[in-house]
Amino acid sequence: WSDATFYVERESGGIRPTVEYRYTPTQGTAGKITGTFFEDNVTNQDLWKVDAAHSQKLPNKFNLKGALDLGSNRSLTRFDDSTEIRSRLHSDSFANIERSWSNSSLDVTTRYQDTVGTDRDDTLGQLPMISYKIQSIPILKTPLYFNMDTSAAWFVTDLKSSDPGEDELFKTSRLDFHPQLSLALPLSPWFSVTPRVGVRETLYGRGLKQGGGMNRKLSGFSRESFDVNVSAVGPKINRIFHLKNSTTKLKHLIEPSLTFNFIPDIDEADRLKIKTFDGVDRVGPQNLISYALNQRVLKKVEARPS
Repeated sequence: WSDATFYVERESGGIRPTVEYRYTPTQGTAGKITGTFFEDNVTNQDLWKVDAAHSQKLPNKFNLKGALDLGSNRSLTRFDDSTEIRSRLHSDSFANIERSWSNSSLDVTTRYQDTVGTDRDDTLGQLPMISYKIQSIPILKTPLYFNMDTSAAWFVTDLKSSDPGEDELFKTSRLDFHPQLSLALPLSPWFSVTPRVGVRETLYGRGLKQGGGMNRKLSGFSRESFDVNVSAVGPKINRIFHLKNSTTKLKHLIEPSLTFNFIPDIDEADRLKIKTFDGVDRVGPQNLISYALNQRVLKKVEARPS
């Protein structure tokens, strides 16, 4: 259930030994650990890199995935054959546990990202982020549907990322609560309208005011908002094609859609205190109309008795 590979490469400037260890002790559990070391005779520096990946099925249908991405300050990626790896800017170590139900999902992720190289010191940590989502579900026997996104997160970052020799860590927490109600209005078999209204409450453990090269850390605060979304789908147009000498049918469906999104410009004073980490922090005023023309090809095959 495990094996290892040892090999040595001759690089410009020295010898580079590497070891790979792979394992899969049980069904649903697997992983790989890679370690390499390089003594650079040109710069007289010791360079090293350790990578690990692990996946495992846990009890009660929970799934675990993780990765370890560590290395010396001066990167070894310039020796890699992959252009993507050679040009990457950040290391990324994480551990994730997730579980899905019929109409909801839970996700717990701990992540730490750091700069690859010595010219900057970008740091971002999610320690951890817990997300729980409820997909659209009907409310009793009414035409109303309910969905919700909620998350709790703890962040850490370096405010002086452009200066590798000096650190100024900023730590904050965030609790986001975003429920929505929608109403499905099938006006005809080929045209439907769905309005959706949501409210949003976001609590922050600390705020930040940046300006003039100075960072001033603020006390906790909250941001309030609401959103309106109206989507119209249709008129749907389709045509069925019969294949020659076959019972198989193809259906070509053209489905235009128009969507209106609106978020009012409120709570500006609190929005200016937010240190942006992801899309939740970037929520702000919006007045947007978008359209799309979706095309689908569906295949229908005659079922044969087994």
